Amino acid sequence: MAKQDEPGRELYSIHTLVKDFARDEAEKEGLERKELLIRAARHYENLVETTGSLWDLLKARGYYYQAEEWERADDIVNAAYDYLIRWGQIELAMNLLDQSTKTISGTRKAVALGNLATVYQSLGDLGTASKLYNEVKEVFEEAGDKRNVSVALHQLDMLAQATGEIGEARRLYGESMKITQELGDKSDVAKLLGQLGNVAYLQGEIGEARRLYGESLKIAQELGGKSDVAKSLHQLGMLAQATGEIEEARRLYGESMKIKQELGDKSDVAKSLHMLGMLAQATGEIEEARRLYGESLKIDQELGNKSGVASSLHQLGWLAQATGEIGEARRLYGESLKIKQELGDKGGVASSLHRLGILAQDTGEIVEARRLYDESLEIAQELGDKSGVASSLHQLGMLAQDMGEIGEARRLYGESLKIKQELGDRRGIAETFGQLGRVDEEEEDYFSALDKYLLALSILKELNDPRSGLAESDISRLREKMGEEVFEKALEDIGRTHGA
Repeated sequence: MAKQDEPGRELYSIHTLVKDFARDEAEKEGLERKELLIRAARHYENLVETTGSLWDLLKARGYYYQAEEWERADDIVNAAYDYLIRWGQIELAMNLLDQSTKTISGTRKAVALGNLATVYQSLGDLGTASKLYNEVKEVFEEAGDKRNVSVALHQLDMLAQATGEIGEARRLYGESMKITQELGDKSDVAKLLGQLGNVAYLQGEIGEARRLYGESLKIAQELGGKSDVAKSLHQLGMLAQATGEIEEARRLYGESMKIKQELGDKSDVAKSLHMLGMLAQATGEIEEARRLYGESLKIDQELGNKSGVASSLHQLGWLAQATGEIGEARRLYGESLKIKQELGDKGGVASSLHRLGILAQDTGEIVEARRLYDESLEIAQELGDKSGVASSLHQLGMLAQDMGEIGEARRLYGESLKIKQELGDRRGIAETFGQLGRVDEEEEDYFSALDKYLLALSILKELNDPRSGLAESDISRLREKMGEEVFEKALEDIGRTHGA
């Protein structure tokens, strides 16, 4: 289907010559208005065979709709809406799907509702999407259509995952997988394996997540489904990034984005750009990260993807904070938070509150920082978001340390470290070891402090993390406090302890 020129307000108007011809023919043959409209619709359908134009096809749909040929009009919407989404014509796609849902019934209506739900989901309106998918599931259950019940369950799975309801997501995936395997649909099995991998990852089951993503990729490659291959590569990239395999993550994201660009999938290209931005950010490439986030933001704004816009604004806020642009960081975090609250994105709200807490802490607003961290922690605990819980505990530990509450700081860091170790979050582990080392240093337990700084440095160097410089500074400072002879002796003892 060719995009060609995009229509303006005259999308459904009849070309003057066509209109005159149709009217003359109608007068000659004594046609009724409905017959005239159907004839005009068929004219544009025939024209599509020559032009390949989507807009000619939509003109045909317009005439079928006016003629109250609802099912034929809906057939065209089903054929066209995906192209419209890819090309950024989201409002038009939503209006056409909405009109279909109001003029058709039964399983045909369920399909239109499902397509409309998918659009709402892509825009981040998860509440509306969930309501529509539940309607779809009920219709297909009544019709005994197992395959489409499985599809609806799969979509509800993803929504539960996106809103942090991990237990519910796993339950729904189980139901969907059982039906899908009974039906022998390999493509859907691949998609479900990928989503189950996401759930495993969120619950800290890294090995299981890698296995599930790998199985999903293998099936997608066997079936030749480029979109599914791109998705699996992206998921494996996220896993590599989370475990500190930066170059592998960059390779996987790059392969995934190349396929998405070939397919013309703007929304998924934006996601790849965003993740590549996060990689650049993690390795200290601030300007490259800013460029990538900016490209991702621009695409999501064009597509009306509110969730994607919020994510890019959040990361741009992080970069502004890192470069000392405090006012700009607060503005960007605030804009992101507002969108997430409108969308009902609890996990995203927790993340924004956490970053605003760090900003308040950095500017000495201790009481405000504690309030924001507590709010973020509460949401993360409700959602079962272990990573979010660990991050909030770590920051609350830093606040306690700043206030001289050393025992409380040590307790909070310890809880955070335990969760990070369960999740295999190596960067987070290094970060908490560094803070525990500073607590030991404040209490003049220099041997324990040096041990923790060395552990942090070892991890950060393996990950090629620019914060390894901070760990080196901690060690240099400690060397001065301990004196060269004591420091070297401590290094030897620590080396023997760890079998070096």
